[in-house]
Amino acid sequence: EQETRRMALWLRLVAGSSRLALGTGGVAGLLSVGLGAYGSHGLKKKVETDNAKEKVVSTEVLPNGRLAVLTGEERTSMWNTANQYHMFSSVALLALAAQPASVSVLIATILFASGTSLFSGSLYRQAFTGKRIRVPLPIAPAGGMSLMAGWLVLIVSAFM
Repeated sequence: EQETRRMALWLRLVAGSSRLALGTGGVAGLLSVGLGAYGSHGLKKKVETDNAKEKVVSTEVLPNGRLAVLTGEERTSMWNTANQYHMFSSVALLALAAQPASVSVLIATILFASGTSLFSGSLYRQAFTGKRIRVPLPIAPAGGMSLMAGWLVLIVSAFM
């Protein structure tokens, strides 16, 4: 009976994959526009405020040889990159929503959503705080790989 329930849940997930892509793409697009607006208007003020508070520029160097604190230019560039990939992923999710429900739509939706969260999310965080992420896990590259896998699933499913 438990196996039957699992199968029924799986079938419901697959059947709703296009709606899931539409909802996820809509939320991602909304957030992308809002975060893009913040990047254009609010981030500059935050960088100036942070710089005024710091007074002394940190010279702490991370094990990879990069400075731990980002410059204002790096923060703005990082925010813009995050926002650009965020919007591209939103559009990809909306394109998935136009496809018939299938396993590949479900998998691609999950890959795009998780990839965007990891890639853009880690860049937004670094740009907002002005500090590089110090965890040993490569968050942005893992997100980038997830995004690439989402595109690959899309390509493969086009020929199936």
